[in-house]
Amino acid sequence: MKASQTFIAQSPGQEAAEAPFDAVLPFPGVYRCSKCEFSTIRNWELQSHAKETKHATFVCKTPGCTASFVVESHLQAHEAHAHVSGHSQIEPNGMFTCAECGQAFSTRAKQQSHGDNSQHSPFLCACGATFSRVDVLHRHMDSYANDVPKFPCKFCKFHRGKHGFRRRDHLVQHLRGYHKFDEEDISEACPSARRTKQRQFATCPHRGCDLFRDESFHNLRWVEQESQRPFATQGAFTKHMKEIHQQTPFPRDVEDCDKVGAKGYVREKDLMKHRTSKHPDVPGYSPKPRQSEYPCGLNGCDKTFSSAAGHFEHRYWVHWTSEQQRAYEDA
Repeated sequence: MKASQTFIAQSPGQEAAEAPFDAVLPFPGVYRCSKCEFSTIRNWELQSHAKETKHATFVCKTPGCTASFVVESHLQAHEAHAHVSGHSQIEPNGMFTCAECGQAFSTRAKQQSHGDNSQHSPFLCACGATFSRVDVLHRHMDSYANDVPKFPCKFCKFHRGKHGFRRRDHLVQHLRGYHKFDEEDISEACPSARRTKQRQFATCPHRGCDLFRDESFHNLRWVEQESQRPFATQGAFTKHMKEIHQQTPFPRDVEDCDKVGAKGYVREKDLMKHRTSKHPDVPGYSPKPRQSEYPCGLNGCDKTFSSAAGHFEHRYWVHWTSEQQRAYEDA
């Protein structure tokens, strides 16, 4: 290193650039804010500075892109997805801000929780579209990545080449609806790139129904629940509740409205849109609170967890035997 120079890096992974400096520094690099004169030898201090001052100091390194971010993980997510003109994640009024109401939050998790509880779409694309989850926004951005769709159908002549599907879930809908594939055939035809999430399986809540399951089912290991689940998909559960029990999660809450029973809505957001368009004079709607705790319940355990993933991990490490763990890993 020359006596009058040091290396400056704004974020890890960025190529170091030589720049004049008044004194020889006893370390190989320094992290500097791109919006002010703040500098440090520790990346976490630069991240804290950016959050406190709301300086968008983390700059995209893709040629021609001028996007910058307050949070380094947002930059990493931005660079991991396609750069398409007119389609990129926008953070209005600073970091972790709801695109629908403008309320700001200290973390991404709180921003997502706000969207879930208020039924807002807090994530914004440069094209103006809003989304309820950031992964759906990223999927939207990736769908414009190139001119040739990434998911052609191998079982019909039309949906190939430029007529293929841009999203895997659209191909899945096509295979399920047009070709009448079951879930096993779909998984083989277009396997998901992501591992299936640990989640609770839907069961019919009506005692006496053949698809009802009591608490003993939910206390089974996840792999056992998966093999014994009464519904192959969430859509099958919804169809069962509509056709057999004439029920939907969000029926009308306004008198003289026909959206009742099987005509109600599966998504609360759709009910809210219906009220706005068809019943604008009724009082405002308050979304139902979401489940915020997942109780363990195994062997009298009274622990609760804020996420289904934490709930599963606890059961796996605390309550399962080594034989059960091996059976799960081998499944």
